Amino acid sequence: MLLREFDPTDPQADASQMRDPLRALGVTKSEFRHWVSDDFPRMLLEPVDEGLCPALRNCSTLWGGVPQITSEIGDLQFHGGANPSGLAGYVAMRINGLAVLLGVSHMIDAMSQERASLRDRARNRHGRFSGKRLALLRDDFLTASLDLASVERDVRLRNASHSSFEEEAEVALRDSPALEERLRLAGRDAREPQGLNALIRRNQENLLAELLEADKGYREILAAVASMGASIDTFRMGRIALFVAAVSLLVSAVALSLASYSEETVISRLWQYLTE
Repeated sequence: MLLREFDPTDPQADASQMRDPLRALGVTKSEFRHWVSDDFPRMLLEPVDEGLCPALRNCSTLWGGVPQITSEIGDLQFHGGANPSGLAGYVAMRINGLAVLLGVSHMIDAMSQERASLRDRARNRHGRFSGKRLALLRDDFLTASLDLASVERDVRLRNASHSSFEEEAEVALRDSPALEERLRLAGRDAREPQGLNALIRRNQENLLAELLEADKGYREILAAVASMGASIDTFRMGRIALFVAAVSLLVSAVALSLASYSEETVISRLWQYLTE
């Protein structure tokens, strides 16, 4: 997102007029702490606040002021000149590795939310499960388990070898210039910048490990429930079979009593005996 007049990295910039438009786009964390990168000078990176802007769910915003960015970068002729199009070309050549890293984090968060939704639906149906619903639940968890296992393997392999096949812009978390100025006036030192790439990768692997552990427990519960359900179904089928056998026996007895090779049947003799 490129702005013509507002520079979020300028401690003297008046952010009051931009606060509402930025909140409408889910950008809310630019006043105190900044995600910055040397690959993107005078630009800030920030995950979109989904509560304020659901339309940009699982997105991040890279933004800044066009004049300040072009002045900091310098020559943009190779990318199309000192204009928004040139800046877009400059960013596009450097954002791929970082975009994949952030995209993987968003995907893992979405998988965690989906797993929580499956668990909540199962809890709401407690005591009202049928064999059909249980089969649907098993199918849902099986699909989620297969996706989780493959994603965990791919993420682990990528994080172990990401530097060998693509460049990744390094992002750091640091105090904003405005906060640094306030700390300086208060006689306090600003905090040291904190590298985020390695932290993001560790968070990905930790969250995946937690999901795999929870998935193991869910599968054990479903296996036990499926076994109990099979036993109950077998018992019900046995009762039905006994009922069908009893009905068949009754029908056979009636048919036998009505059948006779003589002129008089068993039923007629019995009726004659009862009426005499």
